[in-house]
Amino acid sequence: MFQLSLSNSSINTVFLESIKQFFKKSLYFVSKTEESTVKIPFKHFNQLVLFLNRHTAFQFKILTDLSLLDYPQNRERLFVFISLLSLKFNARLTVVSSLTEGLFLKSISDVFSGASWYERE
Repeated sequence: MFQLSLSNSSINTVFLESIKQFFKKSLYFVSKTEESTVKIPFKHFNQLVLFLNRHTAFQFKILTDLSLLDYPQNRERLFVFISLLSLKFNARLTVVSSLTEGLFLKSISDVFSGASWYERE
């Protein structure tokens, strides 16, 4: 299940419908203020990143941050956070995914070349 919260109401409907059509999965919408966040299963992480970057309705072309948090006490102990910026729509979005130890996410440096620096750390 996808969890989504977007503060800009004009992009909410477009985003929800687009992501439903693209992933054909159930979507859980949560309204929040300021920062927008999408939580997605790790197996769809790279697809969503590419979708957000290339889709004309979003154009998240800038990766502003990539980080990993480790919660050793949790079953899904690793949480990946990327922060994206769309200059065209003046929108920020954080994509979050969690995974268990031993699973790997594919690099996103083919979409955001600057990600290779973060991924090395």
